[in-house]
Amino acid sequence: PGGRPHARPALDAAVMLESAGRLPPFTAFGTDLEAEGALARVASQLAYQRELIIVCSDAAPTASASNALNTVLQLRALGLHHVLFLSDSPASCLSMRGALPGIACVWSSRLPKTMPANPGLCAKMYWGYAFYFYDLRKHYAARLAIEFGVNVLQTDTDVVWLSNPYPTLKGIYRGVQLVSMSDTPLVNAGVFYAQDVRPGDGAAWVLRELSRRLHLFITNSSAVKQYVPWAQPPYFANIDEQTIMNDVLRSSIANVTSYAQATAHWEVKKGATGTRKNRTFRWKETAEYALLNFLGKEVPRRKVRAKLNATARVGELCGAPRLNGLSKYPLHEVGSPRPARAWLSIAPLWLFMPFPSSFSAREIRTCERNGTMGVDGAGGAPFVMGHMAGIRTGAWSRRAILRAHGWWEAGADRLLSAYYGWANRTSRLAVAEPAGEVRNGSCAAPLESGPLKQLDLLVGNLILISHALGRVPVVPQVGCAGLHKPGQTIGHRVRPFTRRGGAHRALLGTCGWMPPRACYRLHYSTAAELVDAKGSHAAELPRCSSSDSRPAASPQAGPAAGSTGPLGS
Repeated sequence: PGGRPHARPALDAAVMLESAGRLPPFTAFGTDLEAEGALARVASQLAYQRELIIVCSDAAPTASASNALNTVLQLRALGLHHVLFLSDSPASCLSMRGALPGIACVWSSRLPKTMPANPGLCAKMYWGYAFYFYDLRKHYAARLAIEFGVNVLQTDTDVVWLSNPYPTLKGIYRGVQLVSMSDTPLVNAGVFYAQDVRPGDGAAWVLRELSRRLHLFITNSSAVKQYVPWAQPPYFANIDEQTIMNDVLRSSIANVTSYAQATAHWEVKKGATGTRKNRTFRWKETAEYALLNFLGKEVPRRKVRAKLNATARVGELCGAPRLNGLSKYPLHEVGSPRPARAWLSIAPLWLFMPFPSSFSAREIRTCERNGTMGVDGAGGAPFVMGHMAGIRTGAWSRRAILRAHGWWEAGADRLLSAYYGWANRTSRLAVAEPAGEVRNGSCAAPLESGPLKQLDLLVGNLILISHALGRVPVVPQVGCAGLHKPGQTIGHRVRPFTRRGGAHRALLGTCGWMPPRACYRLHYSTAAELVDAKGSHAAELPRCSSSDSRPAASPQAGPAAGSTGPLGS
């Protein structure tokens, strides 16, 4: 243990790295990765055919931790169990195991969770768990890739994984060392894949340098002066992993050392820095400003287009995108005269998708138009992964968005449920219509659409009655038409149902309600979650007679499937 493998094992093309049921017992649970031999033990037990996925979160009863659990559960639903859950303490690992037995959770003492002793303005203004995990995940991704020869997929937790990424990563991108999500000015630091990294190549330099810069500026803000000579205290000391990653990548592509964007420019952007208080300072007269302009031209010039041997078709997605080539950038070990021996590619949107966006909405409409959204196994996903990096309204908002789309996994809310006492209510209340088909666990077909305020009124009444009866409201699905004007994108308070699978096919073509901000912590159920809880195809649930809006007694319906007549009409 601890050494690089001498030979690469053959890829099992039949399962495409589906590790469910193929991993040895994980005995490193709750281990401090800084302990001697700990990382080697993790790599030997959890890396499946040299592949490992890294997810980070604490275990507080928050929507953020629920989003992390949802991410792990989605990956596991795809058969990808080789997930390393990096948390902040042994206690957090125990809490996570209580929510998800079998989770491979570890922690690290590499960095204190509290604000560093010599913080820059960036840490003082924004310090939180995010920066702690920025440092840890970049450090261990670098070590795993370079020292142990493990291919690492790092994912944020504000994401939705709808399809297995490995057919694309090991197929189209098999000769590319770094594949990253697109963002400004080049990549997003939250989702990327590193494969076949070798000591001394450009990809190894990028991973190590990114880790080094993050740790340095987190722990010693005064180090800014070493790399930006004109900077004056108090230093901003930017510790945002994305801007630093872009600086490092553009350095490697152009084979120059640059701190121009992430470090120098942020000393200028923030008004409280000593640099901004210096009235004689001129940003546009600095070498860093000139370097930024140079990189803005040089990096695009270094991009090359490589033609594939044969056109590749991604059949697991609704749009079945085709590629006959890919663009990539050379990665140098900065300062070395050797030619580049590694490459970076920016993932296409259908692989790592900004979500919600006009692009993701287009792909969802393609699924709906092709009638493939509800097909199990193939052709049913609008994109491989959607990343909610653009959602700035917090983790509760992201959770609500995923639930409305039907992309919330059973069990993701176990920490929240225990904290808020949600488990104390098991009986549900849903809206019913006479002669309707049981779809929400009641006798209600998806309701006809109407203005959003009418839907809010209906849901509000349902919530009040549910609270009075001690039940959990089941938010009704509604027809999407009429909730927005023709040609407009569906509004941010309703989302088209896009969950795959035969058990949810009856809900396709409907829209899910999203609570307003004041109701984010509301305990409610969705139609998809009720189908999941019953473990039954919606069409197999009992139907109502035209004279009775209550579901007939049955093992599927049970006492939890309470119903009420239409409200807010």
